[in-house]
Amino acid sequence: MSGQTTTIVNSLTITSTTPSTFSIIPTTSSGGNWLAAIPASGNTGTIVQITTNPAGLPNGTYTGNLSVVVWGPGTRNVPVTMTVGAGGGGGTEGYGVSPNRVFLGYQPGGSFPQNQGIILSSPSPQAYTASIHYPVGQQQNWLFADPLSGATVGTPGSAQIPIQLGVVPTSLPQGFYTATLLISISGQTLLVPVGLSIQSCGFSFNPASRTAPATPDTVGSLSVTASGSNCARTAVR
Repeated sequence: MSGQTTTIVNSLTITSTTPSTFSIIPTTSSGGNWLAAIPASGNTGTIVQITTNPAGLPNGTYTGNLSVVVWGPGTRNVPVTMTVGAGGGGGTEGYGVSPNRVFLGYQPGGSFPQNQGIILSSPSPQAYTASIHYPVGQQQNWLFADPLSGATVGTPGSAQIPIQLGVVPTSLPQGFYTATLLISISGQTLLVPVGLSIQSCGFSFNPASRTAPATPDTVGSLSVTASGSNCARTAVR
């Protein structure tokens, strides 16, 4: 992961000799919350998207770690190194998406979650195109984005356009699904990881979307509340 100026997504499959559950705890030594895993917990055999987001970071090398805890076998550490700006590549100053991660969830047979909006920004009015990508082996075509193409609107120094993300009305089995919205604008590539939880317990996320703090080493929080018979609990991270 060297020389990057845009979010990079890699896949990691969590396996064990016997069925189990896992959780992943990302940590960074500097630079704030540039490292993330989606989903951060689930059943072994799950494909996890690992994202490194250099937005707002000065050139340099950053190190992090993924603590993968599998109940039974134990914990394994996966070191991650990200180099920003190596090789003289163009920067992303003035380009961005807020929030840069989106979480959706609903109960089987219940109402689909409300659409979540993101804002695409550029230093001047510019055209963009977007596409949705799914991990190999996972359910496809459950996410929509509107509009998938267009142009930011504004004046030199500040231009934006809202994009809506939502769930395509279809029948999906219970589980956790992931996808990535890829936005191309003026030679830049911006990625927005999206997670979808369909569980009988029903999960709600607060906030429903989240942007990594601009201040280095600032720790944010995400509250996940489960509701339903025999499963009411809240976790804050």
